[in-house]
This record gives sequence, structure tokens and C-alpha cells, in this order.
Amino acid sequence: MNKIIIIGDGVKKEFYNIEETNEGYNLSKREIQILNLVSSGLSNKEISEKLKISQSTVKNHIYNIYNKIDANGRIDASAKFNKMFHVEHLKK
Repeated sequence: MNKIIIIGDGVKKEFYNIEETNEGYNLSKREIQILNLVSSGLSNKEISEKLKISQSTVKNHIYNIYNKIDANGRIDASAKFNKMFHVEHLKK
């Protein structure tokens, strides 16, 4: 089963068969990483600080993600991410 387990602070601990699950969406590994952080509730500023990239780069990635997965915003993208990767959010 394709599964991501996310512990408390949004750090993904396990990925299984990401390429297989991502099939059809053509998300890059960086886009998956950013979508994971968006799904965890981080702002663009927090994502840029965590990944050490500019906020503009984060916005560009999010724009591309929304287009690829046909999302209408962060909540929609998060829901699709959770469904796409069978995400389980666990508390520490």
C-alpha cells in the first residue's frame, strides 16, 4: 500500500512507492515535498524558511501543483494530497 506517515511537526517519516502513487500527476519530488508541507498547514513563509528557498519559488511550485492536481486552493490540495498518498497524521 502506498502510504505516508506524518508525525506532529509535518515531517514525513515514511514514503512507500511515491512514483507509483504519483503516476498521472507528474509531480516532482520537490512539489511532493511542498504539497506535504502545505497539507501540514505551513504558510509559504514557513515553507520557504524550512526548505531554504525564496517565497517566490514556493509560490511558483504551489501554482504548478494546483494546475497539475486541479486544486482550487490549499484545502483542496491538502485533501487531494491526503487521498493521493494515503496520508496518516499522527501526533507525537
